[in-house]
Amino acid sequence: MISLNFIKNAINNRIDEFTHKKFVRYGVGEFEKEPFEVRKGKSSFTVKTGPEYFDVLEHFFIENIKSETTAKGKIIAQKDVIGVYKKFGIKPVKMTSNGKKSEFSHTFSNEELKNFFEELKDCFVLCDLASGKNTLKMKKSLGKPGKPMENFCSAKLDISLFDKFKEEFAWDAGDFNNLIIKHTYIIKELIIDDRLVEEDPARARLEAKRKGIIIREIDVDGKKIVKEHEFLV
Repeated sequence: MISLNFIKNAINNRIDEFTHKKFVRYGVGEFEKEPFEVRKGKSSFTVKTGPEYFDVLEHFFIENIKSETTAKGKIIAQKDVIGVYKKFGIKPVKMTSNGKKSEFSHTFSNEELKNFFEELKDCFVLCDLASGKNTLKMKKSLGKPGKPMENFCSAKLDISLFDKFKEEFAWDAGDFNNLIIKHTYIIKELIIDDRLVEEDPARARLEAKRKGIIIREIDVDGKKIVKEHEFLV
């Protein structure tokens, strides 16, 4: 079964388009990623992590919180998104003349929010989500490629969602109160379709598969476990 979490998919060799796209930016080399931190409380749990998870956490929020949600943030697109705003009856707070960068604030039903994100699946939607006591917040700029951005995203979620969250993101950690996961990607090889290299070099790079190792370092309440997983995405 395909997970919302691209790391779990890569480790389990269940590769979909979303998982592949998460690794397109990497060439051959070693890449240490920002920590993924979870703290469990009595009535809620909190999450802090880097920019790679912003859309993963948005999807988790949308899939699991069914009540009305207020979304507020920025859309960065390669197309004019004014048609999407009109479809959902949203008046942008700000928008560039070409419609490729904009800011919005709107309250959605769960179904509307799912459809809104589906319409914008090829865009960067950097937004805060709030539904009751459940919140997701993030920075509104992805920064420079290769520059670490710890605590880019932060979430506070009801404890009733903890088991489902653990299944997606900490399936191999056992029971815990405080968890820190760190990943290092070691890309050893790019497998490229030779026919595309001459015909369309940009497409060849986008479609190339990355082969290597994910080092998954898990700190469970102070006890460290290190695992290595081969992957091809």
